[in-house]
Amino acid sequence: MRLDPFDPGCGRDPAATWRRLLGEGPGVCLDPGLGLWIVAGYDNVRDVLGDARRFGTAATLTPVTPLTGAALALLTSVHMTPGVVTSDPPEHTRLRSVLRSVIPGTAGAVRERWLPVVRQRAEQMVDELSEHATVDLVDQFSRRLPLLVMLDVLGLPAEDATMIDHCSAATVELIWGRPTAAKQLPALYRFLELREYCRALVRVRLTTARPSPGVLGDLLTYRSGNEALLSVEQATALLFDLLTVGLTSTAAALGHALEHTLADAKRWGRVAGDPHHRTTLIEESLRYSPGTDGWLRLATTDTVISDVTIPAGSRCLVLLGSAGHDQTVYPDPHIFDPARARLSRHLAFGYGPHQCLGAALARLVLSTALGTLARRLPALRLGADHTRRFRPSVVTRAHTAMPATTADSRCLVPDGPAGAQR
Repeated sequence: MRLDPFDPGCGRDPAATWRRLLGEGPGVCLDPGLGLWIVAGYDNVRDVLGDARRFGTAATLTPVTPLTGAALALLTSVHMTPGVVTSDPPEHTRLRSVLRSVIPGTAGAVRERWLPVVRQRAEQMVDELSEHATVDLVDQFSRRLPLLVMLDVLGLPAEDATMIDHCSAATVELIWGRPTAAKQLPALYRFLELREYCRALVRVRLTTARPSPGVLGDLLTYRSGNEALLSVEQATALLFDLLTVGLTSTAAALGHALEHTLADAKRWGRVAGDPHHRTTLIEESLRYSPGTDGWLRLATTDTVISDVTIPAGSRCLVLLGSAGHDQTVYPDPHIFDPARARLSRHLAFGYGPHQCLGAALARLVLSTALGTLARRLPALRLGADHTRRFRPSVVTRAHTAMPATTADSRCLVPDGPAGAQR
């Protein structure tokens, strides 16, 4: 059982990749090419993600491609306080409760608080798209909308969007990609630039007399000057996590949802006026093409999964994408079918103690984005030159571009359908 997430073919047809992996054995094995233990299949993924005691998160931000020379020396010299992504219980439980205190806990509360923000940003971006006959839906929409919404939600200045986007992309490449030796140091500088930006912002907001806006302001208010409750470095780490992991997964998921929807003109025609169809379509897109294909864990003790022993100290790549293509849970998983049953069981937002706290906001962004686009640009179609290309990563499968036309044209996907259709 081998996996090469850096092979363009792997991302172009994920259903075939997951079908092959799930058909070759128990779904657990050491991949010598990656130097990681592969964990595939619905039950296996749930077992690992649900067991924070035996599978920790300490190595989540350790680069999967070993750094060399100056990059290795610099990263080794830097101490970074763990955030919610890289901490384990009991500290993770405490930090998660801090975030829960400032992030609405239900989909209804998320919608009430942030729908106006998401809707305004979506309308603004569609205004810009409508001025052009041809557009790139990734560069001009699916990457930028989640970023601007995240800045609004956190209370960060929109003028910092480009810098944050570049630093976040460099972080993904550095940690979960395959940067060449020449690219490692520049990517690390971007990584550290974003970390320092978060730290400086926290410190400035702490010294400001007037209340700070957004979730960051709520966090600092909750902190109430108590360093033991939430230190400056912990607040920095939480902000960094949201601007990297949280942002990347939503942007990738929106790109996939756009492609799946636009691959069928009838499907696109229903999105604007049928909220139920839009909801089920988004859930099926999350099952078929989650924003996060894999996540990293570190085995803290010898552990048996599907009769295979994973040794203590092993780094594991837990394939969330494969869980959505497990035919024991989803019949005919290669078929993209928004009407299928049990859609809510997908693991696109993880499982267990680290299940994504921002899932409701991500769903709100996806639904508002698709609904606004379909209502405002009903003739939007994928361009004839659209081919699937993705940023190489073991964690995310994010589109690099998605050319489209805003005038009426035939929907073409030269590389094959975005999943067999039903």
